Amino acid sequence: KVLAAVLAGDMPLIASVQRASDIYELVKLKESYGINLVIHGGDDAVVVADTLAKADVPVIISSMANLPGSFDSMHANLANAGKLEKAGVKVIIGVAGDSSHNVYQLRFDAGNAVSYGMSQQGALSAVTSNIADVFGLNSGAIAKGKRANLVMWSADPFELNSHVSKMWINGEEVSTEARQDKLRDRYTTDSAMPRAYTK
Repeated sequence: KVLAAVLAGDMPLIASVQRASDIYELVKLKESYGINLVIHGGDDAVVVADTLAKADVPVIISSMANLPGSFDSMHANLANAGKLEKAGVKVIIGVAGDSSHNVYQLRFDAGNAVSYGMSQQGALSAVTSNIADVFGLNSGAIAKGKRANLVMWSADPFELNSHVSKMWINGEEVSTEARQDKLRDRYTTDSAMPRAYTK
């Protein structure tokens, strides 16, 4: 069923690949079978950026990859996300490798891409609307008919010192209070409890 959905173009095929020659062969495969191809990794994608843009193949890339990890990724560079954007490739910024536990730092990775040549709007799209477009999600942009999940930041979301001011899920405002906020209040508020409890 999965293979049939991929061949019908209903489900994207995510190919984890680095080497430019392998990416080029996958693009030919897409053209032959009409599959919805997405490149994951793609440290050498900048070499075939024009081919990817023409074939409308998005790339999930780490904006923190700055050194080759193997002979398959000789073009790893902090500027790759910006170069792919400028070539017209739809870019999704992902966390390095399979480190999903580091997804919390995604906005910092996007900020790093901006500092190395990606546009501010391009980086924002790379962590919001591009993901929604590639995977067919009803979200990722502020528009009529889209899911009303919104986040308001205190300043530039890609800056280290900015924080979430307000948040809405399905159009309803939700609390941004975290466990750390409760602990801070507990241990910094005057109390009749023993000192060991309050500090």
